[in-house]
Amino acid sequence: MGAKTSITIKRQRYRPNPKKFRQVSYDRVNRVMTGAIRAFIKSVAEVLSSHISSGMTMGSLIPLARTVNAMEIAAFSSKGPQKGFTTMDGGYERDRYKNITEGIRAGKEAFKILRGSPYRPVFRFEFTPSVYQYIIHEFGFTNRWGQHVTAWYSMTQGQFAFLNYLDVHQREIAPEFREFMIKEVDTVRF
Repeated sequence: MGAKTSITIKRQRYRPNPKKFRQVSYDRVNRVMTGAIRAFIKSVAEVLSSHISSGMTMGSLIPLARTVNAMEIAAFSSKGPQKGFTTMDGGYERDRYKNITEGIRAGKEAFKILRGSPYRPVFRFEFTPSVYQYIIHEFGFTNRWGQHVTAWYSMTQGQFAFLNYLDVHQREIAPEFREFMIKEVDTVRF
């Protein structure tokens, strides 16, 4: 009888890792959504920058900008505080000042960002102007002398920028195959 011969084979197999796939996909969508929100802020701020008076309207964007680390509205100047302003319910505050601080206070409740989780990736972004003057100027109005004041349409511009960003960056969302595969090496001896 002859010598005993053995054969050793190493084989590599790849199998999907659903948990990692969910996490990678979620992280990528989250990053793209954050970028789209920043594009929204930048676009809205560009429109509003030509209409700054007291800074209250622009100030209402600051809480949202802080939430997504957007620096687009970090520096802007106003003409200073103005005494008295109309509240969202239509009342008039004679002793309060229309200023950046009041805008920041109002802006804290102006947006909702829902990010879900890797197991339930539901993303939603809503922004509702929370400053009375912003709302009436956004859509235009006729003043008491019968003059029509042109609308700003900053929200329309912001929406366009948001959707455009999503369109341009949608390919960044899908993870590559190798990012969520697990490599297994087996040794088989005969």
